[in-house]
Amino acid sequence: MLAIAGFVVLFAEGWIGTEGDEPAAGVAGPAALETRSETAATGPQGSPGPEAGTVISWAGQGFRVVILRRSARARLYDHPGGEGAVKAVATDRSEFGSPRVLAVVGRRGAWLEVTSELASDNRPLWVRANPGTMRFKTTPFSIHASLGEHVAELRQEGEVLLRFPVTVGRPDSPTPKGRFAVTDVVVAGLDPAYGCCALALTAHQPDLPLGWPGGDRIAIHGTTAPIGEAASGGCLRAEDEVMDSLVRVVPLGTPVFITN
Repeated sequence: MLAIAGFVVLFAEGWIGTEGDEPAAGVAGPAALETRSETAATGPQGSPGPEAGTVISWAGQGFRVVILRRSARARLYDHPGGEGAVKAVATDRSEFGSPRVLAVVGRRGAWLEVTSELASDNRPLWVRANPGTMRFKTTPFSIHASLGEHVAELRQEGEVLLRFPVTVGRPDSPTPKGRFAVTDVVVAGLDPAYGCCALALTAHQPDLPLGWPGGDRIAIHGTTAPIGEAASGGCLRAEDEVMDSLVRVVPLGTPVFITN
């Protein structure tokens, strides 16, 4: 699991951009892909609600993400509609200092279901779409990992760009399964055990190895150990050469699907 200090994070500056910037070509979709505007006309149960009329403009095709604007905050709930207590409050920066990017996994009216590391139980949370505090973009990239095959793939718009072997969690600390997302791209300051670099994920390890001194965040990271085994504390390990390619391409918010 990722436990780092004195690290250096990297993010796709041209993709994150500044207030009002359009997505960079080839990352959030080339200029030929039109920006689609959608209006949430009903509440969570299909009837008019306070969120009626919220306009969400998604730039390009692909997996949807929201980026919190500078100094913005967003309340995250267990359920859409703001039901129940606030589960967490997302600030404009991640734990490791990257821009806050929330990967969207579902939608109900103006409420977006997102994956976030702020949910320690790996469950998706809900946030109300707010163009005043959020920017709406897409990424064509995704990562798919098969724990049984010890293999992962980087895909772009469904096409496999890179297929590579990975080491997965051992039986007493298995890699969590589910849909997660990249929160940070870490390129320096890592313990040598993490290799050249790492992609921090929204996933947490619920089964920490006995005596583990670090945190519980799951990452895809490099390693000096053998690849293709069930031997980690839960993280996915890949060769440094592979990781060097991933951190150069994968933007924040990229979905990561981990299956059997």
